[in-house]
Amino acid sequence: MLIESKSFPLGELPKGTKAIISQVGYLGSDLSKSSETKLFIKKILKMGFTEGTLIEIVHEAPFTRDPIMIRIRNSLIALRRHDANAIKAQPCSFEVLNKD
Repeated sequence: MLIESKSFPLGELPKGTKAIISQVGYLGSDLSKSSETKLFIKKILKMGFTEGTLIEIVHEAPFTRDPIMIRIRNSLIALRRHDANAIKAQPCSFEVLNKD
């Protein structure tokens, strides 16, 4: 496995990208203080979006490219790009995506 050193918001990663989650939440912004944001972050953590977890962007909607479908821990989860940007990940290259 080869991991790049830079993290990107999940919503900016193209279809087919495999990555490792490096950060969850809007750290350091005013968004991190709202109660709605805190509930959303808690929800995605419960869905398995935790640091160190391997993900793959497997689909994006035609035309608008929103939402995106993410493979995580043997599940497929659709997120709006705006919501996916609360998660940062480091792209990596794999021959085969490891199944958790």
